[in-house]
Amino acid sequence: MRNSDTNLNSHNSELSAEKLSTWIEVDLDAIVHNYRQVKTHVGEAVRVLAVVKANAYGHGAVEVSRALEAVGVDYLGVTRIEEGVELRHAGIQAPVLVFSPPIPDQIRDALKMRLTMTVDSLWTAEQISRAAQQRETAGQIGDHGKAPVHIKIDTGMGRLGLRAAEARQIIPEIQKLGRLQTEGLYTHFAQAADKSPEKTRRQLDRFLPLAEEFREEIPLIHAANSAALLRFPESHCGMVRTGTLLYGQYPDPQLPRHLKLRETFAWKARISAIRHLEPGDTVGYGSEWQARRSCLIATLPVGYAEGFGLEVCARTPGLREAGRKSFRALRSILRPEGDWRAVHFGAALLSVVGRIGMQQFCVLLPEDLEVSVGDIVTLPSRRLNVNPRIPRFYRESQ
Repeated sequence: MRNSDTNLNSHNSELSAEKLSTWIEVDLDAIVHNYRQVKTHVGEAVRVLAVVKANAYGHGAVEVSRALEAVGVDYLGVTRIEEGVELRHAGIQAPVLVFSPPIPDQIRDALKMRLTMTVDSLWTAEQISRAAQQRETAGQIGDHGKAPVHIKIDTGMGRLGLRAAEARQIIPEIQKLGRLQTEGLYTHFAQAADKSPEKTRRQLDRFLPLAEEFREEIPLIHAANSAALLRFPESHCGMVRTGTLLYGQYPDPQLPRHLKLRETFAWKARISAIRHLEPGDTVGYGSEWQARRSCLIATLPVGYAEGFGLEVCARTPGLREAGRKSFRALRSILRPEGDWRAVHFGAALLSVVGRIGMQQFCVLLPEDLEVSVGDIVTLPSRRLNVNPRIPRFYRESQ
């Protein structure tokens, strides 16, 4: 197999990368290495919660969780009850915190699977306590027959949680509920990676005094995400939550690079065809790209259905977005050989030409590059956009 490491496991004996046109390679050893880098950075006294939400950022939540549990991760974090249930069904025993407060109909499953739920209101706490009282035996719930919960404080993110001003009155009411174990108190930063630290410091100023008031009653205080654990040591508290750093990336290029991170994710695809074009020949839907001279192009059997070339746009359309579209159009005129997107073939960078199709796109081949059908390229990707149906192969210590 050219340009690929074959020392991989698919966790599916019927799969082989040699017979696939596209696949993902996940380096579990690199994820463990990155976890240990975080652990060393924050110190042994601070626990680490590994965020494995959204299928571990596209890597595979079960496989990543198993690898981290094997090296003693303190906590795992997911967004939804269903994600936690998946981990339990896979045999994961580590504590799992669910960041989103439960929908009432999900509470029984959360209790059965020993998931730690987030409480964002007195009402949510009452729902959990009532469901816990209905369990057949107290031993089915957790330690001391109580359901562990973490109380979320909204210090500026604005999505979930008790407002800091009201928390002092509501937390004691939650603690009075008989079948709850108030294990944790936490908040989440909105701008920890921003160049300016003022917003995060204001959030800390709201959270830390409140946490100090309840420190003796609530054992686990946490606030720091990946960006904050690098920039704000005072936010480490009793536990930090990290996702992005685990997967080999810094949340922002401007952040201090204290850690020696390793790459964890590679999307591979095989060249399915190579064609010779004459001047004037066009490529792709809309015939937007035209060959200016005789050249070779290679076709790859993936496209936007697999997540290649997708650009996430969560902003409201406006002048800024219109400007970006105009810039992209101008760039395609000024750079007719291809746009900014490219794939890697060894040390060579191959520019994408033409419009990306549902399951195919083309790249321009340099004249002096030796390439054959079946050769492997590495695709750039936003990991969460990559179709989860693409097989994952895992590299790990034997």
